[in-house]
Amino acid sequence: MTTDDAQIGRNLAILRGDRTQKELADAMRSRGFKWSQATVWSIEKGERPLRLGEALAVTEILGRPLDDLAGHNDSAATAVALSGQIEDAHESILNAFARFDDLRGQLAIVLDHLPHDSMNERIRRLSDWIETTPFVVVEHYLDRVQAERAKATEALSRLSDEGYAVQPGTWLGRLNEVEESVLKARPRATYTAWASPFGIDLREERPNGESEATP
Repeated sequence: MTTDDAQIGRNLAILRGDRTQKELADAMRSRGFKWSQATVWSIEKGERPLRLGEALAVTEILGRPLDDLAGHNDSAATAVALSGQIEDAHESILNAFARFDDLRGQLAIVLDHLPHDSMNERIRRLSDWIETTPFVVVEHYLDRVQAERAKATEALSRLSDEGYAVQPGTWLGRLNEVEESVLKARPRATYTAWASPFGIDLREERPNGESEATP
């Protein structure tokens, strides 16, 4: 095992992301390479060199440039791999929202075909999904994030104790600032005009327990 083989193996394990060793081996076999899960394991351990033709095929499968596989900076390779996974997750969210809206449309069609006298309480609860748009889903997520904020703050404090700089000027600090600003802004006013026709209450709670309609 050479240093380069070990580095390439580590990079491959990072770039592979959520893809399993077997899935990568299957993809390589479909391209004519006699790979098994054990092949991927050996390469990632640095015990088997990755040939040039294999490297070209692997990077094409993973959608990454060859330089990422051969790079010697573990942090840079990790950042590139994470960026790719974030991009994939972003696309998955957009696709999930499109699927969500499509299913709501299908539900509306089915409900329109139900006899009026069949609209019992259970069916009425199902119809709540008609009023739940992606905007409302985002609000639900922000509610969850806000509820978990105390735990996040505690986690950031632990990271600081472990030597990570959670302060302005660092990327971790910037992440914290972005999340704080989003939670403080809570752009409910953006949704008010959309929500009103559906009778959805987006009023904000005052400190004394009273509510005030969002302007």
